[in-house]
Amino acid sequence: MTNKWNAKAIAMLATGVAAAPMALCAQVAVAQEAGATSYGDIVVTAQRREQSAMKVPVSLTALDNEAMKDRQVSDVKDLQFVAPGIRAGHQQGVTRIFIRGIGLNSFSSGADASIAFYADGVYIGRPTAQASSFFDVERIEVLRGPQAVLYGRNATGGALNVISRAPTREVGGYADFTVGNYDHFELEGAVNAPLSENGDFRARIATHLIDRGGYGRDLTQDHPVNNAKAQSVRGQLQYENGAGTDIRLIAEYHHEHDNNHFYAQLRCLSRICAAGRSGHDGRFRSAE
Repeated sequence: MTNKWNAKAIAMLATGVAAAPMALCAQVAVAQEAGATSYGDIVVTAQRREQSAMKVPVSLTALDNEAMKDRQVSDVKDLQFVAPGIRAGHQQGVTRIFIRGIGLNSFSSGADASIAFYADGVYIGRPTAQASSFFDVERIEVLRGPQAVLYGRNATGGALNVISRAPTREVGGYADFTVGNYDHFELEGAVNAPLSENGDFRARIATHLIDRGGYGRDLTQDHPVNNAKAQSVRGQLQYENGAGTDIRLIAEYHHEHDNNHFYAQLRCLSRICAAGRSGHDGRFRSAE
Protein backbone atom coordinates (compact mmCIF):
# COMPACT_ATOMS: atom_id res chain seq x y z
CA MET A 1 0.00 0.00 0.00
CA THR A 2 2.83 2.39 0.85
CA ASN A 3 4.59 1.74 -2.45
CA LYS A 4 1.40 2.40 -4.41
CA TRP A 5 0.80 5.68 -2.53
CA ASN A 6 4.36 6.86 -3.26
CA ALA A 7 3.99 6.01 -6.93
CA LYS A 8 0.74 7.95 -7.08
CA ALA A 9 2.29 10.93 -5.33
CA ILE A 10 5.21 10.95 -7.74
CA ALA A 11 2.82 10.79 -10.68
CA MET A 12 0.82 13.73 -9.31
CA LEU A 13 4.03 15.70 -8.75
CA ALA A 14 5.17 15.03 -12.31
CA THR A 15 1.80 16.21 -13.61
CA GLY A 16 2.08 19.41 -11.57
CA VAL A 17 5.59 20.11 -12.89
CA ALA A 18 4.44 19.53 -16.46
CA ALA A 19 1.50 21.88 -15.97
CA ALA A 20 3.65 24.69 -14.55
CA PRO A 21 4.89 25.96 -17.95
CA MET A 22 1.29 25.96 -19.16
CA ALA A 23 0.25 28.14 -16.21
CA LEU A 24 3.13 30.52 -16.92
CA CYS A 25 2.08 30.78 -20.55
CA ALA A 26 -1.43 31.68 -19.46
CA GLN A 27 -0.09 34.48 -17.25
CA VAL A 28 2.26 36.15 -19.72
CA ALA A 29 0.02 35.82 -22.74
CA VAL A 30 -3.01 37.57 -21.31
CA ALA A 31 -3.81 38.90 -24.78
CA GLN A 32 -3.98 35.42 -26.27
CA GLU A 33 -7.21 34.13 -24.77
CA ALA A 34 -9.41 31.64 -26.55
CA GLY A 35 -10.78 33.20 -29.68
CA ALA A 36 -8.59 36.30 -29.37
CA THR A 37 -6.00 37.53 -31.82
CA SER A 38 -2.51 36.08 -31.39
CA TYR A 39 0.09 38.82 -30.97
CA GLY A 40 3.13 36.57 -31.25
CA ASP A 41 6.07 36.39 -28.87
CA ILE A 42 6.78 39.56 -26.86
CA VAL A 43 10.39 40.40 -26.00
CA VAL A 44 10.59 41.84 -22.48
CA THR A 45 13.30 43.18 -20.19
CA ALA A 46 11.68 42.13 -16.91
CA GLN A 47 14.97 40.57 -15.75
CA ARG A 48 17.17 43.45 -16.97
CA ARG A 49 17.93 41.68 -20.24
CA GLU A 50 15.98 40.94 -23.40
CA GLN A 51 14.07 37.67 -23.15
CA SER A 52 10.99 36.05 -24.56
CA ALA A 53 8.04 36.68 -22.26
CA MET A 54 7.23 32.97 -22.47
CA LYS A 55 10.61 32.07 -20.96
CA VAL A 56 10.75 34.50 -18.04
CA PRO A 57 10.38 32.45 -14.81
CA VAL A 58 8.30 35.06 -12.95
CA SER A 59 4.62 35.91 -12.67
CA LEU A 60 4.42 38.38 -15.55
CA THR A 61 1.86 40.09 -17.77
CA ALA A 62 3.28 41.69 -20.92
CA LEU A 63 1.34 43.75 -23.43
CA ASP A 64 2.78 45.16 -26.63
CA ASN A 65 1.42 48.20 -28.46
CA GLU A 66 -0.98 46.19 -30.61
CA ALA A 67 -2.48 44.39 -27.62
CA MET A 68 -2.83 47.72 -25.77
CA LYS A 69 -4.81 49.21 -28.66
CA ASP A 70 -7.12 46.20 -28.96
CA ARG A 71 -7.82 46.24 -25.21
CA GLN A 72 -7.97 50.06 -24.98
CA VAL A 73 -5.21 50.36 -22.41
CA SER A 74 -4.42 54.08 -22.42
CA ASP A 75 -3.76 54.72 -18.73
CA VAL A 76 -2.35 53.02 -15.66
CA LYS A 77 -5.86 52.43 -14.32
CA ASP A 78 -6.73 50.31 -17.38
CA LEU A 79 -4.19 47.65 -16.41
CA GLN A 80 -6.52 46.19 -13.78
CA PHE A 81 -8.82 45.00 -16.58
CA VAL A 82 -6.12 43.04 -18.46
CA ALA A 83 -3.66 41.89 -15.79
CA PRO A 84 -4.65 39.64 -12.88
CA GLY A 85 -3.84 40.65 -9.31
CA ILE A 86 -3.47 44.39 -9.98
CA ARG A 87 -5.63 47.34 -8.98
CA ALA A 88 -4.71 50.84 -10.12
CA GLY A 89 -6.22 54.31 -10.27
CA HIS A 90 -5.75 57.99 -9.53
CA GLN A 91 -6.87 59.54 -6.28
CA GLN A 92 -6.34 63.20 -5.40
CA GLY A 93 -3.67 63.44 -8.11
CA VAL A 94 -1.74 60.44 -6.78
CA THR A 95 -1.28 57.25 -8.82
CA ARG A 96 -2.13 54.32 -6.57
CA ILE A 97 -1.08 50.84 -7.72
CA PHE A 98 -1.74 47.64 -5.79
CA ILE A 99 -0.42 44.21 -6.76
CA ARG A 100 -1.69 41.24 -4.76
CA GLY A 101 -3.04 43.64 -2.15
CA ILE A 102 0.25 45.50 -1.61
CA GLY A 103 0.58 49.11 -2.73
CA LEU A 104 0.48 52.76 -1.78
CA ASN A 105 -1.59 53.41 1.36
CA SER A 106 -0.63 57.04 1.84
CA PHE A 107 -2.26 60.04 0.16
CA SER A 108 0.90 62.14 0.40
CA SER A 109 2.37 63.24 -2.93
CA GLY A 110 5.86 62.51 -1.61
CA ALA A 111 5.16 59.04 -0.22
CA ASP A 112 7.14 56.01 -1.36
CA ALA A 113 5.07 53.28 -2.96
CA SER A 114 5.48 49.53 -2.52
CA ILE A 115 5.25 48.97 -6.29
CA ALA A 116 8.32 49.99 -8.30
CA PHE A 117 7.39 52.08 -11.35
CA TYR A 118 9.94 52.34 -14.15
CA ALA A 119 9.76 54.38 -17.35
CA ASP A 120 12.40 53.28 -19.90
CA GLY A 121 14.47 51.80 -17.09
CA VAL A 122 14.36 54.96 -14.95
CA TYR A 123 12.74 54.68 -11.53
CA ILE A 124 9.86 57.13 -10.99
CA GLY A 125 9.64 57.43 -7.23
CA ARG A 126 6.88 60.02 -6.84
CA PRO A 127 3.35 58.66 -7.44
CA THR A 128 2.22 62.08 -8.71
CA ALA A 129 4.67 61.84 -11.65
CA GLN A 130 4.03 58.26 -12.76
CA ALA A 131 1.04 58.77 -15.05
CA SER A 132 2.72 61.39 -17.27
CA SER A 133 4.83 58.80 -19.17
CA PHE A 134 1.87 56.79 -20.42
CA PHE A 135 1.90 57.79 -24.12
CA ASP A 136 3.63 56.53 -27.28
CA VAL A 137 4.22 53.26 -25.43
CA GLU A 138 5.89 50.24 -27.01
CA ARG A 139 4.98 47.74 -24.27
CA ILE A 140 4.05 47.34 -20.62
CA GLU A 141 5.35 44.74 -18.19
CA VAL A 142 3.61 43.95 -14.90
CA LEU A 143 5.66 41.81 -12.51
CA ARG A 144 3.81 40.32 -9.57
CA GLY A 145 5.46 39.47 -6.27
CA PRO A 146 8.62 40.80 -4.55
CA GLN A 147 11.23 42.05 -7.04
CA ALA A 148 13.86 43.50 -4.69
CA VAL A 149 16.73 41.46 -6.18
CA LEU A 150 16.53 43.20 -9.56
CA TYR A 151 14.56 46.36 -8.71
CA GLY A 152 15.80 47.30 -5.24
CA ARG A 153 13.64 48.92 -2.58
CA ASN A 154 9.98 49.80 -3.02
CA ALA A 155 9.33 46.62 -5.01
CA THR A 156 7.71 44.61 -2.22
CA GLY A 157 4.51 43.99 -4.12
CA GLY A 158 5.94 43.96 -7.62
CA ALA A 159 7.11 46.22 -10.42
CA LEU A 160 5.67 47.95 -13.46
CA ASN A 161 7.77 48.75 -16.54
CA VAL A 162 6.62 51.24 -19.19
CA ILE A 163 8.79 51.18 -22.32
CA SER A 164 8.31 53.93 -24.90
CA ARG A 165 8.72 53.49 -28.64
CA ALA A 166 12.30 53.96 -29.77
CA PRO A 167 13.34 55.91 -32.89
CA THR A 168 13.46 53.90 -36.13
CA ARG A 169 15.49 54.22 -39.31
CA GLU A 170 12.51 55.23 -41.46
CA VAL A 171 10.60 58.48 -41.71
CA GLY A 172 7.16 58.11 -40.21
CA GLY A 173 4.68 59.07 -37.55
CA TYR A 174 1.09 58.87 -36.41
CA ALA A 175 -1.63 60.97 -34.80
CA ASP A 176 -4.64 59.78 -32.79
CA PHE A 177 -7.48 62.20 -32.01
CA THR A 178 -10.25 61.78 -29.47
CA VAL A 179 -13.29 64.08 -29.26
CA GLY A 180 -16.11 63.73 -26.77
CA ASN A 181 -18.62 65.45 -24.53
CA TYR A 182 -17.61 67.99 -21.90
CA ASP A 183 -15.56 69.64 -24.69
CA HIS A 184 -13.13 66.74 -24.56
CA PHE A 185 -10.22 66.89 -26.99
CA GLU A 186 -7.21 64.59 -26.81
CA LEU A 187 -4.24 64.14 -29.11
CA GLU A 188 -1.45 61.60 -29.08
CA GLY A 189 1.12 61.54 -31.85
CA ALA A 190 4.73 61.08 -32.79
CA VAL A 191 7.15 61.92 -35.61
CA ASN A 192 10.19 59.80 -36.40
CA ALA A 193 13.09 60.73 -38.69
CA PRO A 194 16.64 59.49 -39.43
CA LEU A 195 19.36 62.12 -38.99
CA SER A 196 22.02 60.29 -40.99
CA GLU A 197 22.02 58.70 -44.41
CA ASN A 198 22.08 55.11 -43.14
CA GLY A 199 19.75 55.81 -40.22
CA ASP A 200 22.26 54.98 -37.49
CA PHE A 201 21.58 58.37 -35.93
CA ARG A 202 17.86 59.08 -35.58
CA ALA A 203 15.32 61.05 -33.57
CA ARG A 204 11.73 60.79 -32.38
CA ILE A 205 9.36 63.35 -30.85
CA ALA A 206 6.09 62.28 -29.22
CA THR A 207 3.40 64.33 -27.55
CA HIS A 208 0.18 63.90 -25.62
CA LEU A 209 -2.34 66.72 -25.13
CA ILE A 210 -5.64 66.65 -23.28
CA ASP A 211 -8.17 69.44 -22.85
CA ARG A 212 -11.50 68.67 -21.17
CA GLY A 213 -14.16 70.78 -19.51
CA GLY A 214 -15.08 70.17 -15.91
CA TYR A 215 -17.69 67.67 -14.71
CA GLY A 216 -18.98 70.28 -12.26
CA ARG A 217 -18.35 73.77 -10.93
CA ASP A 218 -17.07 75.18 -7.65
CA LEU A 219 -19.55 77.98 -6.95
CA THR A 220 -17.45 79.52 -4.17
CA GLN A 221 -14.48 80.12 -6.47
CA ASP A 222 -16.32 80.09 -9.80
CA HIS A 223 -14.05 77.60 -11.53
CA PRO A 224 -14.64 74.19 -13.15
CA VAL A 225 -14.28 70.99 -11.15
CA ASN A 226 -12.41 67.94 -12.48
CA ASN A 227 -11.43 69.52 -15.77
CA ALA A 228 -8.18 68.50 -17.48
CA LYS A 229 -5.54 70.60 -19.20
CA ALA A 230 -2.25 68.76 -19.54
CA GLN A 231 0.58 68.63 -22.07
CA SER A 232 3.37 66.07 -22.32
CA VAL A 233 6.25 65.82 -24.78
CA ARG A 234 9.09 63.33 -25.13
CA GLY A 235 12.16 63.76 -27.31
CA GLN A 236 14.63 60.99 -28.17
CA LEU A 237 17.99 60.74 -29.89
CA GLN A 238 19.49 57.36 -30.65
CA TYR A 239 22.75 56.19 -32.19
CA GLU A 240 23.06 52.52 -33.11
CA ASN A 241 25.73 51.35 -35.53
CA GLY A 242 24.87 47.65 -35.55
CA ALA A 243 28.26 46.74 -34.08
CA GLY A 244 27.26 46.73 -30.43
CA THR A 245 27.08 50.49 -29.85
CA ASP A 246 23.64 51.70 -28.83
CA ILE A 247 23.25 55.11 -27.18
CA ARG A 248 19.76 56.45 -26.46
CA LEU A 249 19.01 59.83 -24.91
CA ILE A 250 15.47 60.54 -23.67
CA ALA A 251 14.11 63.84 -22.37
CA GLU A 252 10.52 64.20 -21.14
CA TYR A 253 8.44 67.17 -20.01
CA HIS A 254 4.95 67.31 -18.49
CA HIS A 255 2.83 70.35 -17.60
CA GLU A 256 -0.59 70.36 -16.02
CA HIS A 257 -2.68 73.32 -14.93
CA ASP A 258 -6.24 72.38 -14.04
CA ASN A 259 -8.59 71.44 -11.22
CA ASN A 260 -8.50 67.74 -11.90
CA HIS A 261 -8.70 65.23 -9.02
CA PHE A 262 -10.95 67.66 -7.15
CA TYR A 263 -12.30 66.69 -3.75
CA ALA A 264 -14.20 68.56 -1.06
CA GLN A 265 -14.38 68.35 2.71
CA LEU A 266 -17.90 69.37 3.62
CA ARG A 267 -17.43 69.87 7.32
CA CYS A 268 -19.69 72.39 9.01
CA LEU A 269 -21.91 72.73 5.95
CA SER A 270 -23.93 75.69 7.27
CA ARG A 271 -20.84 77.84 7.77
CA ILE A 272 -19.54 76.96 4.32
CA CYS A 273 -22.82 78.00 2.74
CA ALA A 274 -22.82 81.22 4.77
CA ALA A 275 -19.23 82.34 4.25
CA GLY A 276 -17.24 79.57 2.64
CA ARG A 277 -14.20 79.72 0.43
CA SER A 278 -11.88 77.12 -1.11
CA GLY A 279 -8.13 77.10 -1.48
CA HIS A 280 -6.09 76.54 -4.60
CA ASP A 281 -6.11 72.80 -3.94
CA GLY A 282 -9.90 72.64 -4.24
CA ARG A 283 -10.61 71.85 -0.58
CA PHE A 284 -13.32 73.89 1.09
CA ARG A 285 -12.34 75.95 4.12
CA SER A 286 -14.82 77.71 6.35
CA ALA A 287 -14.30 81.35 7.23
CA GLU A 288 -13.36 82.13 10.80
